[in-house]
Amino acid sequence: MAAESGPVTHEVLDRLPQPRSIRYLRAALVSTGVLAERNELLIRFEEWVNSVVEEVQEPAERQVIRAFTAWF
Repeated sequence: MAAESGPVTHEVLDRLPQPRSIRYLRAALVSTGVLAERNELLIRFEEWVNSVVEEVQEPAERQVIRAFTAWF
């Protein structure tokens, strides 16, 4: 984070490795109103889905999975 310039945002924190300390910092910034609230479980789920979908070899299967997860 020290290498970043500008305000601390969710996007800046998202680019960092995600140990507990970063999750704690994010929660503290949200609870004090520095950062807006967002659904962290949904964000982590979306990141997980994207990583799993990228492992699917067949493009047609990848497209079906992406469509389903976007609907879900």
